[in-house]
Amino acid sequence: MQPCPTKGGAAFFVYLMNYEQAWNELMSSVPKLDPLMAQKITQRAWRAIRDTRRWSFLKVETAIYSPNVVTTGTVTTVQGSPTVTLDAAANAAINAIGTNPSAVTDRQFRIGLGPIYNILSYSFAGSTLTLTENFGEPGAAGQVYSVYQSYYAAPTDFLRWESVVDPLFAFSLALNRTKEEIDRIDPQRGSVNQPFMLAAYKYIPAAGAVAAKYLYELWPVPQVYKRYPALYQKRGVDLVAGELIPTAIPEDMFMVKARFYAYEWAASNSGRYPELKGINWATLRETSAAEFRDLEKDAWRQDEETFLQNLAGNYLLPPYNGGYGSNYWQSHAPFYGW
Repeated sequence: MQPCPTKGGAAFFVYLMNYEQAWNELMSSVPKLDPLMAQKITQRAWRAIRDTRRWSFLKVETAIYSPNVVTTGTVTTVQGSPTVTLDAAANAAINAIGTNPSAVTDRQFRIGLGPIYNILSYSFAGSTLTLTENFGEPGAAGQVYSVYQSYYAAPTDFLRWESVVDPLFAFSLALNRTKEEIDRIDPQRGSVNQPFMLAAYKYIPAAGAVAAKYLYELWPVPQVYKRYPALYQKRGVDLVAGELIPTAIPEDMFMVKARFYAYEWAASNSGRYPELKGINWATLRETSAAEFRDLEKDAWRQDEETFLQNLAGNYLLPPYNGGYGSNYWQSHAPFYGW
């Protein structure tokens, strides 16, 4: 039982099922279902329901921070080597980066308008940057360089971006673009300063203690520190001990889905256990599927009534939703070539 306050200050109680209650109830519905399998089936039902729509409880606020570009000092590069040697001024400037708003290894390195390299590591003591690949252009000493950030990791448990805005220049960034599209119009990445697009870049799988992540590219390339408020849909994770099922998912709907999978287990194990014989598990499964569809419709409707989030965007507006008044048009130069 969970207390829910009312306007008058009093409280009424709403029953919310938790993870343990769900899998224990499931065990009582199907004979010989052991706790480990009941937990596995409960998680399976949770994942199936969680992935059916953009539930209100999976919407999260965050922000993307672009750092100031670092160009102080000069560097020495060697063709065919991943090591970049920094002079004293460059070493001090890069060391000052720290992790605010991102670490050096989250940023990129380039000479002039040459190819962009990701940074693998930095050594203050050695006055060096190590790139993720060998430097491919002719090396030289005393080169002017840039260290900045083009690629940004999506939050943990990420599913999709919903909204990313530039509050200073008052527009919403386009989110339905890819790196390949940017490559066609700006392969050199020579367009810098004010980004109006967040494009899919690549997926990096997990490696050791480093978690997998999705990278996105801000374009045009930002060169100054700025905060971009964002809204995203998370995928959700498995339930843990004591965790309550969200109120948007009715208990009856959740348990019907869990029994649907439990009946499948019972049908496949009816030859092993006498207690499971003589029951038409296939029919029970079909009945559960039909019941779930009706309950799911109601849950979707109620979630939408409580928190509107699945309304489609206005297709008449440009990707970055410009055009909300004369101030916008006077301060922007929209690009309609998409």
